[in-house]
Amino acid sequence: MNLKIAFVGLVSLFFVLPGWSQTADVKLGATGVYGEIKEGLYTNSAFKFQIQFPLDWIVLENQEAKELIKAGIKVAELDEKELERKEKYRLSLLSMLKKPAGSVDNATATLSAMKQPSSSVSPLAVANLSRKGLSESPAIRFDNDTRLINLGEKQFATFDYTMTVGERSVKGKYLVTMSGNYSITLFLSNENPADDKVLLTIVNSIRFY
Repeated sequence: MNLKIAFVGLVSLFFVLPGWSQTADVKLGATGVYGEIKEGLYTNSAFKFQIQFPLDWIVLENQEAKELIKAGIKVAELDEKELERKEKYRLSLLSMLKKPAGSVDNATATLSAMKQPSSSVSPLAVANLSRKGLSESPAIRFDNDTRLINLGEKQFATFDYTMTVGERSVKGKYLVTMSGNYSITLFLSNENPADDKVLLTIVNSIRFY
């Protein structure tokens, strides 16, 4: 398998990790972007938040993302049928890449939403369930414990991880918060440490209104 494609696939498959709670009424997100992105500023009026991305980053269309997810599932050695079942319940908000898919030293940002049983579900509970799903992959190790942080007026649960594909290692960050009874998840990843500052800037730009 092309390891360049597998790298992006590993990142993309996190949209459908086991452990998230789902209900079957989420059927949106069939197009590439759910929300609006203009001059790098992504605005989601349904969940009422904004996030700023670099102007030169690329929007990944949904069909391409699906193909990459399939590649990632195989590399991560996760249950393909189970992930495909959960895939239909997620709401894909946005996928962004620093470079075209398959490029060396790429960086990614992916946003998704999932309906939870109630608005009382905590970000920490969602993060721990997602972390449990990630732990099933031998390609992934965790760099720290799940912790809580505040971004603006919102509380997020977050943890860092490392993915290894062949001789390539990719650093990643997971963040999740709640908007009503939906969990909003952001995954960030990069191969080149030089992109750490860019990803941190993206994280710090998140604002709910």
